[in-house]
Amino acid sequence: MKEQTDPLLDAIEALTKPIRVKVPQIDDAGQHIKTWTITHDSLLDQFRAAVIPSTNTAAGSSALASTRNMLDSTALYEYSKIASATGDWCRLVGRTATRDAKENLTHWYPAFQAEYPEPDVTKWYLTELRQWANLIREHLDPPRRRSITYPCPVCGKTSWIGADGDGGTWPLELQYRVDDSNEPVIERVICRACEPHTIWPTRDAARELLEELTERHAG
Repeated sequence: MKEQTDPLLDAIEALTKPIRVKVPQIDDAGQHIKTWTITHDSLLDQFRAAVIPSTNTAAGSSALASTRNMLDSTALYEYSKIASATGDWCRLVGRTATRDAKENLTHWYPAFQAEYPEPDVTKWYLTELRQWANLIREHLDPPRRRSITYPCPVCGKTSWIGADGDGGTWPLELQYRVDDSNEPVIERVICRACEPHTIWPTRDAARELLEELTERHAG
């Protein structure tokens, strides 16, 4: 019998636990030799480190301005919001808040679970945690993008204009990544013309949309 897992704990660990990635080693003939396991810092640790993405080995104030660390203002702003929110969560359950979002989540979860929260409350926190994980992944490793050359099935438009005045034809945007085998992995589809934007947020939803569009416009 498969052991049941707690989605809320899974979402927290997706942010706070080290990330292990399997990387295949391929020889010149294309044959698999060995699979290596590489461990990365947790998403929150990586995001916190991304606030100052470059390192400077020169010591003292005499270092050239061009070699000094550059501040990632987006990472700083978003991480500060996450740290502030998780601090508020801690205070709500009687735990001491810190400026470290990972530490806050570690302290918050057992106290929150002890209060036997209602399912709707847990769902809200789960959504927040998953949105943070997606935000961090997209900042650290932005997905690739391409337009889908069909009208949006929701708004029917074939062009779009962005908030900053940019735009173009075909508002449906497919977002995907490339895996270790150099194969595309679909993440989601967004319509940039809908107001507010319509999003097909999962791989399955995106695939269903693509199949629907292909059938609708076949021939």
